[in-house]
Amino acid sequence: MDAEAKDSMLRSRASAGMPPSAATLLEDVRQMMERDPQGAHAAALHLVSLLARPENVGSTAPRGGLAPWQMRKVDRYLRATLNSSVQVEDLARQVSLSASHFSRAFKTSFGATPHMYIIHLRLKLAQTLMLTTPDSLSQIALLCGLADQAHLSKLFRREVGETPGAWRRRNLWRDFGRRAEDV
Repeated sequence: MDAEAKDSMLRSRASAGMPPSAATLLEDVRQMMERDPQGAHAAALHLVSLLARPENVGSTAPRGGLAPWQMRKVDRYLRATLNSSVQVEDLARQVSLSASHFSRAFKTSFGATPHMYIIHLRLKLAQTLMLTTPDSLSQIALLCGLADQAHLSKLFRREVGETPGAWRRRNLWRDFGRRAEDV
């Protein structure tokens, strides 16, 4: 098959929505090396252009997010201030960004809005406190920066799928069973 025929075939595949695979093109280049060096060169260039397209490059980190040092600083600040009210403006000030730019960059970096991320951290803290302290759920809610036990229950049920009390009983019983086996 000469270079013109090969080029025609590639164009017809592309017009039919069937891009040639890299393996097919590589095989074509190999076969054409002896018969048609110029055609092989053209096919090799086509192969290189296909492999260099952005959609064929591995995924990269999304652009527009926070820098790693900013992510660490904001995460540390959040974990240290979970029991108090946290405003987006306060978070943005930690990394010297406007509140709107910070919110977009935060969502890109953390995969959630600042508000949802804070709720997630508070619920993880509540789970830890439920398993490690004898405090009541209302005390735990306040320690986690939530308004009251009802607020904790509503958010907990939405994220975990059961009430805090039921979750605590189930997990304390499971932990108790493990400790009894260790003795």
